[in-house]
Amino acid sequence: VEAAGELIRRASEELNGRLGQLAVHQAILVRGRRFYGLDRRRRPFLRFTFLSPQLTKRAAALLHTGQVRSLAGCRVYEAHVPWTLQFMMEHNLTGMGTVRVG
Repeated sequence: VEAAGELIRRASEELNGRLGQLAVHQAILVRGRRFYGLDRRRRPFLRFTFLSPQLTKRAAALLHTGQVRSLAGCRVYEAHVPWTLQFMMEHNLTGMGTVRVG
């Protein structure tokens, strides 16, 4: 667990430096299934949340090209999903569903 925490800290700092601003809001280790494929096993993933949705594509490009050394060789998942759809998935909202406020 300590090694994962150190990896997350280094990766967040490196991403912030490469993007030239404070960009990473949160980075956590999660377990989940791969987005594509028939693999049923839950695997560890690093999940990054950015302060601005516009930074997601730039950060994904840095990760994809290996410019973030602490995460070299890692794959990027779900970076292509539009922010509004990602928000809906994270909060279990569906189209034409009811949203209760308050």
